[in-house]
Amino acid sequence: FGHKRLSIIDLSDLGSQPMSTPNSSYQIIFNGEIYNFKEIRNDLEKLNYSFISQTDTEVLLNSYAEWGPDCVKRFKGMFAFAIFDQKKKTIFLCRDRAGEKPLYYSIHDGNLFFCSEIKPILNFEKKLNIIDSEAFSYLFDHGFTQRDKSIFKNIYKLKAGHSLTFNIQDR
Repeated sequence: FGHKRLSIIDLSDLGSQPMSTPNSSYQIIFNGEIYNFKEIRNDLEKLNYSFISQTDTEVLLNSYAEWGPDCVKRFKGMFAFAIFDQKKKTIFLCRDRAGEKPLYYSIHDGNLFFCSEIKPILNFEKKLNIIDSEAFSYLFDHGFTQRDKSIFKNIYKLKAGHSLTFNIQDR
């Protein structure tokens, strides 16, 4: 995982990403804000979770450790995130219900590429720089692309309120 962070809640290095659980079972990169993270943190503390930061990122990560993908049902906020699950050998991508935070992805040659914008994906894999003429035409007709498409053939937007699980072993 790679990540550039805009610090808002906890400005210390304790909020740096990618962030891992103490046992390194899970690792997260996260864009957004969980508005009710303090309530969720209290629930997790009652379940004997401890925290080293004041970040919503750490709360999100521990929520996944406790509740798995169902953790997103608890979140109120705007977010897009990816969690690497070391045990299951999966990457879990998720986007908030309103789709405020973008999340683009591509599966190319058995590899998962994802980012909050398209440019880094194109910089990493030049073969994905193929315009989808249908999506491009839709953009000009409507002023936006369809909910799950970008203007590139093999780069997609994760739909608002959706998730994707990528198995690293069988790709």
